[in-house]
Amino acid sequence: MTLLGVRHSAYMHYWGIELGLTTLSDDPFYISETVPSSINPTFQSFELGECGPAVTRLDSLIIRVWARKEQSSDFGLLIELTIGLSYLQFIGRSLENFNFTFPENCVVIVLSDGCYTIPSELDPKLVKKYVAPRPTKRLLAEAAESCSFDAILKLKNLEECIYDAMETQAHVEQQMSSIASSNAESLSHARALDEENLELKDARKIISRERKRLDALRKHRDTLKQSISGRKAAIDAGIENRAVAKLHLQNAKQQLYQRTVEAGNTVAAMATRRKVILDYLTKIYPIEHIPEQPLNFTICNLHLPNEPPEGHNEDVIAAALGYVAHLVYMLSFYLSVYLRYPIIPKGSSSMVHDPISVIQGSRYFPLWAKGVPYFRFEYAMFLLNKNIEQLMESQKCIVLDIRQTLPNLKYLLYVTTASQTPIIDERPSRPFNLPINRRAAAALADGKANGVHSGSAESASGKNSSSSLLSKSLPKTTKNFAATISPNGTISRSTISFKRDFRKTHDVL
Repeated sequence: MTLLGVRHSAYMHYWGIELGLTTLSDDPFYISETVPSSINPTFQSFELGECGPAVTRLDSLIIRVWARKEQSSDFGLLIELTIGLSYLQFIGRSLENFNFTFPENCVVIVLSDGCYTIPSELDPKLVKKYVAPRPTKRLLAEAAESCSFDAILKLKNLEECIYDAMETQAHVEQQMSSIASSNAESLSHARALDEENLELKDARKIISRERKRLDALRKHRDTLKQSISGRKAAIDAGIENRAVAKLHLQNAKQQLYQRTVEAGNTVAAMATRRKVILDYLTKIYPIEHIPEQPLNFTICNLHLPNEPPEGHNEDVIAAALGYVAHLVYMLSFYLSVYLRYPIIPKGSSSMVHDPISVIQGSRYFPLWAKGVPYFRFEYAMFLLNKNIEQLMESQKCIVLDIRQTLPNLKYLLYVTTASQTPIIDERPSRPFNLPINRRAAAALADGKANGVHSGSAESASGKNSSSSLLSKSLPKTTKNFAATISPNGTISRSTISFKRDFRKTHDVL
């Protein structure tokens, strides 16, 4: 239902309008909202289904409209109408196509099937002219038989029973509310008691939960105490160990200082001893310059030319190369240099091993030219010079030409023995032993298998001359020198022993 109001001439402007619907017994069942600042208010639609049959079955009602001129003033009754719903005048489905003006303070009621108003407020002539007749449903079929009187009576009785049940329900609800209001204090106490019981249960649950948590915390506390006690014991043990370690550290520092001093002294002694040994090597294998022949030297009074040995005595060259091979072999030990091409010192039958190159046949190359392919002798000379170059590079010496065998060796000995370190005048505790390589026999066998024939070309006189050259070429400062030479001209597997005389040490360079 919707109520529409039209302005009144006495009130040109309203600060607020309200609508009220009451029964004939003056019991209000609906009060509308306030429509502010309007002279033609339209109220919101509303439904009366929730009010029950006592309201929905009414055929008459009272409409009251209140209004006020100012916002601060009170509401005053503007219209009061007592209408019968069966006497309302139908004016159309909607007001959009309505062509005449409503009178002042006219109330228009909008129901589900159209718009209605009070008949006394409209002119009958205008109604006949402008108002369309109320639509009626045309029967499209013949009238059917309705319910019997007994059925209608039963429905009426059922409806009355329903009304009685609803009235009984309302009466019981009223009694319950009255009982509840009369016993409100006891009910409030019971409700409070229930609430307190619930709170007590919750508190007990919280207490049990907190007790469990407290037990867990106590266990954790005990665990932490044990851990702390263990850590304290470990800390105490660590403090004791640290104190002991401090004592050991002090002793170790003293020992370290002593060991450092001893190591320095040992290094200095080793350097001095190495210098002494190298100095004696220069005396054992003296390399002397030939006067008026530049870059020509002799080793143990045996001339070793730098050019190819054509026109020279091959036995002398082989003996000189044997001295050079043995000197290089000894220098590699005392200078702590691992030769890339190992040398097998065997006097005039010395050889050089090439374990690096990709070659076929024997890897042992002879350092003598008689009775062997010349290219193998040349390659042995090349490997020997490469070993000398390696020794010189270890001492940071500059190599100008690796073919200068004795000059490079002379320069190397000069660099290694030229130092301001004083030479200690003492004798070694035991003789110096020079081990001879045990692979000599196998190397000779391999050399003979590849065309190296040394023994067949050498005569007994050559062997004797090599032995005499070996004995004559030793320096005079060397004493107790002994070497065992086999009948075929090679050095045996015994050792060469010598003792050095430090009393007549001087720089021979």
